[in-house]
Order: sequence, then C-alpha cells, then structure tokens
Amino acid sequence: MIDEITNEMIQAITSDVVDNTRTMAIEFEFFCHTDKVHLLKGALKDAVTMHEKTYMQAMGRAFPAWIWKTDGSLRLGAFNSSYIQRNYRGFELTSPCNLTFKDLVGQMQAVLRIMGEHKCKVNISCGTHVHHVGTRFTAKRLQNLSNFAVANEKAIDGLVAESRRADARSTWTKSNRDVLDTTSWCEQKRTTSFMESRGIQNTQDVRVSQSDHYRYRHLNLTAFGKHGTIEYRQHQGTLDFSKAVFWLVFTQSQVLRGLRSVKQVANYQQPMFNTLTSLKWGTDDRNGALIPCSKGHEYLLKFLVGRMGKFGRVAPRITCLPHYSSNQAHWQTLAQA
Repeated sequence: MIDEITNEMIQAITSDVVDNTRTMAIEFEFFCHTDKVHLLKGALKDAVTMHEKTYMQAMGRAFPAWIWKTDGSLRLGAFNSSYIQRNYRGFELTSPCNLTFKDLVGQMQAVLRIMGEHKCKVNISCGTHVHHVGTRFTAKRLQNLSNFAVANEKAIDGLVAESRRADARSTWTKSNRDVLDTTSWCEQKRTTSFMESRGIQNTQDVRVSQSDHYRYRHLNLTAFGKHGTIEYRQHQGTLDFSKAVFWLVFTQSQVLRGLRSVKQVANYQQPMFNTLTSLKWGTDDRNGALIPCSKGHEYLLKFLVGRMGKFGRVAPRITCLPHYSSNQAHWQTLAQA
C-alpha cells in the first residue's frame, strides 16, 4: 500500500481523477511557538501571497490570497507537554478559493514544508477543513450531498481519527444524520446575485439557514449560503501533505457525485466498497475486489487502504487490470458503467 503521495502520483491523479475546472480551498488549524510566529509569517509570505486578518475581518469573506488569523477555539490543554502549553499559540491558515486542485497542491506543498521547518504542531482540537466552490449546485443537489454523506458516514469514518467520527459527538464536527433532510433549511431561489457577488457563474442562489445547528457538521452546507462553497469539516488536524492531497480529492469526488441523484436512506450504511464504486473510483471485478478506474485512482485507493488499516478498519481488496493505465478510453468506460 502507499503511505506517501509523490509528485509523480499527483500528476496521474490530476490527469485521471480531478475536475480541474472546479476550484477549492483548504483550512489548516495548527499551533506555532510564539518565538517562531514572526519567522513563519515571513517565510510563508515569501512563498505565497498571504495576508493577515482578524477574525472579524476574515469572517464571511473569500480572499484571492492565503489568510492567516488567530484561532481561539484551539485548545493548548489538549497537549500533554506543559512546555507547549506555555509557549505555543493557535492559528488558522486558509488558502484562496479560486485555485484548481493542480494550483492549490503546488502552493500547499510549499506551505506545509515551511510549517514543518518551523515545528508547527496539531492536536485533537485541530481540524483540516476543505471548501469546494459550489458551481452548478442547487438546493436539490445540496440534498444529494446530504444523502451521500449520511448513507456513507460509517465508511468515511474509517478514514479519520476517532475524535472526528459520528459517534464521537464532537462539538465542531457532528454527524449529519439528524439534519439529513435539507428541505426545511435550504430554499432554492431564482436569483443569481449572491453567487455572482462571490464570483460564481451559472449558479442560482440558495437560501441556507446559518444556524450553528447546521454548521458544525461533517458536511457543512451553511457555507453555501455564506461563501458559495461546500465545506467538509470532518478531517482531523494534519500538516501531512499526502493526507491533505487525498482529502482534497476524496471530498471533490463527493461533490461531483452530488451533481447526480443520490437516494435518501436514513437507516442503512454503505460499506466502503459501495462508497468507492458510487464515486467511480473503481469497478467490481465480480470476485469481491475493486478494479481502479485509472492509474490515478489506483494510487488513491492504495493510500485509502493504508489509512483504513492504520485505523483498524477492514479495507476493500484492490486488483489491477494489465495495462489499464495506458488505455484511457478503457478506464473511462469503466467509470461510466
């Protein structure tokens, strides 16, 4: 299996898996030593376009730059080290929302390398959140996303830390099960003015309740009514490049799945095998194994199997057809089946 996603693998994933017409952003919650904060900010500003904002300045806005802000929700007390508790402080760093996967990954690699060099840390109070710009989404398609998130919740739980799973009852990332039906809090509008104000074309506005009851979920649809994005909040804090790359692609695949109808099922949990075939990452070989739909999918599936193994979950078996990676028409046919 694969523990690290290399640049060569990213090229295949970009070519075979990702929709590079869609844009996305990622938020990293982390801690930095107070003596290194100034140096870290300087290094980041040398690598990417980055602005510092207060919480109120950044609230409800998307910027064409990386945004650094203090995060008072992060708990130093979750560290066992009294030294860290005394000398570190919590921050959030968010990428621009106008980057494709290819462009975001290039910048993210530099950002995470710098954060590693400056000994940044995460703990159980940190999260890694991904926003996908909601181009062509409607209230009905937001419902599709909710249907998928709930039906596949147990499978997706197998990819994240215990503290971020549905039964952990986290304050900041709860299950979507009790807000499955979105009809009462997501209302389709005929206007486009809000989405256009966010730079999102060909998409009608949707009025989405901004109650925290709906916000602090694995899948946060309130972001659509505030930013024009679809937010996935479930992943634990990480500064690991490969984990971040995987989560960007895995969540975008769910977004793309939401553009098609998803049946609403409240009382049945799909196994990961079914989750992955529904996302068109693989097809059934009729012997209980998944055939990846491309070389890029193969890399992702092998990484997924490794992650599930580390969390003690039984992962699907992966098998590969000879030469499928050199036959693009073949894997596209499989994906459409």
